[in-house]
Amino acid sequence: MKVSRELLLAVQRAFDEVAEKIDALDAISGLSRLGTAMPDSAIARAADNAGPYVEGAYLRVAERLRDMAEIASANATDYSATEDDFAARMAATGVLTP
Repeated sequence: MKVSRELLLAVQRAFDEVAEKIDALDAISGLSRLGTAMPDSAIARAADNAGPYVEGAYLRVAERLRDMAEIASANATDYSATEDDFAARMAATGVLTP
């Protein structure tokens, strides 16, 4: 099987980067500004109530992206270790040299 360790690590970095950007979003203050623009309205109350839920959703998405980054990183490490082990075993037989 052909696996690009570099590509797996690039995927890991991309997921981590996107997770950080999502984590940095501030849904609560954004929704609060909406509520401030329309004080004493149903929209203001809804925005205030929705803030923690939206923020929680952002945090869960960021965490899932971090989980996927960790999986990509582990796969890159496992593949590299398996490939090195296989090459060493083949070299030990004298059939192939590294």
